[in-house]
Amino acid sequence: MPECKDAQVLVLCEDRRHYHLVRGFLEEKGFKRITERKSPPGSGSAEQFVREQFPIELRAHRARARYANVLLIVCVDRDRGKQDRVAEFAQACVDRKMQPPADDDPLLVLIPARNIETWLYLVEHGPPVDETTDYKPLCRAAKPGRLGRRLAADCSTINLSPSLVRARRDWRRLCG
Repeated sequence: MPECKDAQVLVLCEDRRHYHLVRGFLEEKGFKRITERKSPPGSGSAEQFVREQFPIELRAHRARARYANVLLIVCVDRDRGKQDRVAEFAQACVDRKMQPPADDDPLLVLIPARNIETWLYLVEHGPPVDETTDYKPLCRAAKPGRLGRRLAADCSTINLSPSLVRARRDWRRLCG
């Protein structure tokens, strides 16, 4: 497992909103070395980009973890009707003839339900939120970096949605 605050972090995500929320969270937690790999604008499905890049980045991080302190964070929306993004990522690995993610991988998978705007809305406006409602129209002016920092500072005190509870549990498993 990585020594989290000193880790070199790659955030693989759908777009700038995902990246800035995660980056704001990480910066508030004391991380300094953060890079991004997000879907190029106008290149088609952002979720598909993340799913296709996932095995490539996981393989690279596994190799680098032998000699460097690295952490791969993947952030992709669950979207409507999708229940198991983790299984999709595992299948993408199998399709590339590699082992699916394991508990000892330097990996954190964040899956906001229904989308990242659900988390943005929750942090900015407070509970309750419904993970089936599309909050995009209500979050157009949201500042993801600022909200990521607020989430990092308050994540043990605010009433979280089920997908954020899972994210917090996985964060604590990996980084304490």
